[in-house]
Amino acid sequence: MNIPYLIYDVSAGNVIGFGSASQYEELGQGKIECSDEEAQNWSSYKVVNGVVTALSDAELAASQATENLNSLQNSARLALDQSDITVMRCYEAGQAVPDVWKQYRAALRAIVSATSSDDLPTLPTKPAYPSA
Repeated sequence: MNIPYLIYDVSAGNVIGFGSASQYEELGQGKIECSDEEAQNWSSYKVVNGVVTALSDAELAASQATENLNSLQNSARLALDQSDITVMRCYEAGQAVPDVWKQYRAALRAIVSATSSDDLPTLPTKPAYPSA
């Protein structure tokens, strides 16, 4: 029988995942035995004084906001990386980068550098590929 464990940051008590005892060894983090439900919903728990504790509504909301921000920033980084190809092709063709592409990239950079999920815009729409 495989006993589930929550894997957590010992100093902060933040649960970072779940797994088996052997996975814990590889991660080098704290571990605590938990129920199947706690393992399946690990992001809804923390460890306080060695006890698995459910996050409060406020903590859940903050956790979700952070997760949303991280997801949006990852999407913006990917879009920014992909837009580098367009900028490079403009450069190779001796063509100025269109203003709409400059604005698009500036909007992506603003998302990547955001420190809070408050008032974050949605991912901007990729402009049409420059002609010529």
